[in-house]
Amino acid sequence: MIRSCLVLGLGFCLTFAVGCGDDPAPPTGGSGGSAGSGGSAGSGGSAGSGGSAGEGGMGGMAGEGGTGGMAGEGGTGGMAGAGGTAGAGGMAGAGGTAGAGGTAGAGGTAGAGGTAGAGGSGFADCNDGNTQTQTVQIGCTNGVTTAQSPFPNVLSVTVSEPVLSGATFTADASGTGAFPKFFLDAAQGTVPGGVRSAVVEGFNVTVELSNGTGQILLQADPAGITPGLTRFCTYPSSTVCAADDDCIVAPCKPAVLLAGVPLSEDCSVGGVCEGLGQGPNDGATAQCNITNPPSFCVTGDLLVPLFAPGGPEVVTDGAAGDVSFGWAVDPATTTCGAGSTSTRCAANGGTLPDGALILPASVYGDPVGNPASVGLNGIRLNVANALFVALQCSAGNDGGACAAGANAGLGCGADGDCPGSTCVGVGVDDDIIVATDPTTLPACPIN
Repeated sequence: MIRSCLVLGLGFCLTFAVGCGDDPAPPTGGSGGSAGSGGSAGSGGSAGSGGSAGEGGMGGMAGEGGTGGMAGEGGTGGMAGAGGTAGAGGMAGAGGTAGAGGTAGAGGTAGAGGTAGAGGSGFADCNDGNTQTQTVQIGCTNGVTTAQSPFPNVLSVTVSEPVLSGATFTADASGTGAFPKFFLDAAQGTVPGGVRSAVVEGFNVTVELSNGTGQILLQADPAGITPGLTRFCTYPSSTVCAADDDCIVAPCKPAVLLAGVPLSEDCSVGGVCEGLGQGPNDGATAQCNITNPPSFCVTGDLLVPLFAPGGPEVVTDGAAGDVSFGWAVDPATTTCGAGSTSTRCAANGGTLPDGALILPASVYGDPVGNPASVGLNGIRLNVANALFVALQCSAGNDGGACAAGANAGLGCGADGDCPGSTCVGVGVDDDIIVATDPTTLPACPIN
């Protein structure tokens, strides 16, 4: 379920066999002795070595200058052994050069060793430092409306050691968080002249394991945000400073994390802003008509790079199966169903089906003085000291309700949750957020 005003953009085993040709018995001496036949060619399969070449039989004493032995036929692929020339009573040829045993059979292509262990991305992808990156939705409320909305944050996870049953291992994480365009649009009409940047006063997203224990806190990465850490004067409050002497009224205040709003100054007819419904011909309240020159419009969500300020964390996996990585469940999250008293639930007169999540409320609070108030998954954005936007989030995906069947009316995330029916409402503005299916998350198989 996507709110229409929030269009976003958060061991292997190698098996092999060796085939060996049978060593032929030497021929019995006689009239020159038959040349030893070459060994049989190595059988197919994995490359087998050719059989040992049969030794040519010693030629018997030629009777009356007996004729040399018949040339022994080489094994398949082998050179035929040349028959010895009859000696006049001399030693017969040594049975010709023994068959070379045939060129070893190619044995077919060596077995590929089978596919990597089932589940997750395969063991090799989770112990060699490769990074899995995936869009993982998170459900959020806001302090301005009653909406519950899914945001597509991006999560990257790196594991550089084996993930063994019930053991600890080290995981690193990073990603990208999204602050919705909806609120940036609202700010343009709230602040005279519009706003080109906002102060990030809190941005937490926490990674949590399924089938395991441990968390990794991610926060806004100043190194990836423009203009980034910036200091302002006490007065004029819009003046950037490096020291008190830069200000009419000191002090030059501590740095804040300033993030530029994604925007375009193309306010021409047929330009970028007009394509977004904010051009000069789109009405008096269109952004191109209310922002200070050079006029502009907001083009998308504010995307905030995330990093783990504490570095990689030691976490623990379960006994078997896959350990997966997603966003943390806020402890204030509840679920519609038996025992729920929330008036948001259908059973109590609301619109959310049983199985849908009721996400934690968003309160701006004092993120600077009390950073812990931002919570496991929270965003606090100060827009020109005029609009203070709080988002509070928890693990969750866009959802709907089963149309019919055994689960009719129950919350769902996909058709697979509705045996014999379909999941209706995914992608619709209906506030339905459901629990994230751990099988859809970045994962490592437990070995």
